[in-house]
Amino acid sequence: MATEHSITKNSLFQNGDQPFTELFALLPQLQRNISGNNISYETDTPTLEAIHLHAGNAVCLLLNSIQSLGVLLATAADNKDMGLSLSEVSQIGWLVQAIGNMLSGCYVLEADVGAELARRGISILN
Repeated sequence: MATEHSITKNSLFQNGDQPFTELFALLPQLQRNISGNNISYETDTPTLEAIHLHAGNAVCLLLNSIQSLGVLLATAADNKDMGLSLSEVSQIGWLVQAIGNMLSGCYVLEADVGAELARRGISILN
């Protein structure tokens, strides 16, 4: 049976509204073993829980951001009021690509750490 843990009980889960800052502060503590296709972690459970929760928050933040950016661009185009140069549109394209890359990385991190927590019998409650 899984043990349920809550973010309110984890002193390492801080600044939930700044998931990237918190992730980058916690990632140096992540001790990972890779054997073939298997990944396991030696990191303590509270740190893994905090990383998992911040990665999940980062995924939500990135998804909301990319959706908002899409709505903004579509609305501006529909109103024929882009007001952007070709260079600025290009930069927005590169931003979308970078957001997709960060989203992918955070999603994989959340899934890998979540699998390790599940192996330890831990169920995360937000």
